[in-house]
Amino acid sequence: MIGRNDPCLCGSGKKYKRCCLGKNEANVDTLIDEELERVLSGVYEQSRERFDITMFERYRKRWLDTLGDHWNEKSIEVAATEYFLYVARQDLWKEYLHDVLSGSLRDTVRSIVEKWQDPVPLFGKVIDVQDGLIQVKEILGDETFYLKAEQDLESEKGLIIFGVGLRNHRNHPNGLDAITSFMFVQDVNQSFENEVVQLAKTSKLDTTVEFYKEHMLDIYELMLNREETSIDDLISTKLTEDQQEALDMVQEVLEEVDAVPEAKELLQNISITYFLKEQPRFRKPNVIAAAVFNVALDLKILGELTMTNSEVAKRFDVSTSSIKTHAERIHTFVVEMLDKMKEN
Repeated sequence: MIGRNDPCLCGSGKKYKRCCLGKNEANVDTLIDEELERVLSGVYEQSRERFDITMFERYRKRWLDTLGDHWNEKSIEVAATEYFLYVARQDLWKEYLHDVLSGSLRDTVRSIVEKWQDPVPLFGKVIDVQDGLIQVKEILGDETFYLKAEQDLESEKGLIIFGVGLRNHRNHPNGLDAITSFMFVQDVNQSFENEVVQLAKTSKLDTTVEFYKEHMLDIYELMLNREETSIDDLISTKLTEDQQEALDMVQEVLEEVDAVPEAKELLQNISITYFLKEQPRFRKPNVIAAAVFNVALDLKILGELTMTNSEVAKRFDVSTSSIKTHAERIHTFVVEMLDKMKEN
């Protein structure tokens, strides 16, 4: 238990009785938050004198030209400024922090700001949400970060998170805070992830920092282009008529058996992924639809719903033998896909 004459836990350097005695922990946290916010916002004022305005304007123009058809000007300028200060020209940020750390700071604030000297460009995937923290595993790196889960923050497992963060160990030893905000992206069929991973491979840059410095704008462009394509657009433009018909048949039967929305969405995504990656050959859409549904039952994607092979065949007006070959292939594909999702 802290004594009245002990150093205050807030890190001010004062005695507890002359500092936070009588204040609750939340108030101390608020003071620290406010001081960190002042440090963060100060860079935008201090750096004006150090900015290479000509260089920044080149970046700004390029970002506006590239993203202008997909995003509003204010959002683009925020993203471009964040990229310029914390990725492309980290030297400006580090010079500013050197000045800050040379001044007077609470011990707690100082310990956090010292970790801010290397901003973290993050392209990762949500793998767990627990105890108010979002666990995010890097896709292009080996670290796992922990983000504070705000009430209005999307936090479903599997979401892609993209942006630039600063380390903050107050909530977790490997905690990360957004500088402005992180982008949360639903990645149907892992298309966005695969495109960025492929971009990283072809870039052949030695470090992820170099990759983000060279290609962060490209990632934004991929993300915003992708957001303009809905799942319906994907189905209508990428699937054949027979594949679309099979998908509709599966959805109709899911409606009939009162499948929950989560199961419908998962099975739709699995079906689309299977069609796009494997391009299965089939003469009748109802055969492949029956096989997909049969696998969903086997793997408990539809919960405790049970049907015999004969009942499934009857619902889709096919023979049990015609389902078997397709079902075996789909079963193997889905198991591998679900295992990969768990690993990620």
